[in-house]
Amino acid sequence: MTQREPATRLLAPAARAPFLRAYQARTLLGLLRGAQTARGATFTVMFPRQSGKNEVAAALVACLLWTNAARGGSVVVCAPAFRPQSRISIERTREALAALAPLAPPGVQARTAGNVITFGRARAVFLSAAVGAHVAGHTASLGLIADEAQEIEATWFDRQFRPMAASTGAPTALFGTPWDGTTLLERAVAANREHDARGGAVRLHHEVSWREVAASLPAYGDYVRYERNRLGPNHPLYLSQYELVASDAAGRLLSPGQLALIEGSHPRECTPRPGERYAGGLDLGGEG
Repeated sequence: MTQREPATRLLAPAARAPFLRAYQARTLLGLLRGAQTARGATFTVMFPRQSGKNEVAAALVACLLWTNAARGGSVVVCAPAFRPQSRISIERTREALAALAPLAPPGVQARTAGNVITFGRARAVFLSAAVGAHVAGHTASLGLIADEAQEIEATWFDRQFRPMAASTGAPTALFGTPWDGTTLLERAVAANREHDARGGAVRLHHEVSWREVAASLPAYGDYVRYERNRLGPNHPLYLSQYELVASDAAGRLLSPGQLALIEGSHPRECTPRPGERYAGGLDLGGEG
């Protein structure tokens, strides 16, 4: 995607995407418009769980391929693991391109070979972002996209993936949900929210609430309300997956409030007292 690309041509496939709901299409159009004027920027997208953010990511890849079919270029798409996440992304991108087939130039069709989809002279490469995966040597000239970015190790992504767009100025888009406030995605979201609050010309962070999703899908709202009642409104999983609020209790068996309730008032003891009985506990709720 270049600054010379006419906006009408760039946004045409997005505006005609029949497989997107209104909030998904709005997010996609915002990403495409922003990327035209903010070369090299990092965009962030947060949707509640199972509300279609990965479909937006696939549509973004499809639009970039469609727009650059004649000129060529490459999109790099990564996910925490190749199987199943990257494989699912490949299938979703194929479906998005199939939906846009009536708009394709004559004789141009999508072809898939392994982890690569080509559309005319443009191509999308799907990679694993797992630490230790062999990903060196790729270049992202049209876009660098990370699905479930909250699960990607930040240092690894910064070292192995960000340089892929260094010489091209391609935009980066991180998709996911919050966790504990320290992840790759959440660091970028915090910076983007500050940028947007200052009134930047280009909106960098895009977010959709579960209530907006429920307005389009009533069954989704019923499910989220059920989860809120089942887990409790302050449960870290409910907060992060549906309210899009990072929880300082994420990865813990007990929340800070619960830990405070069991904290004793006696001074710390380094050795047991003779004749006393002690109970030991092990927190198995952490990551890994």
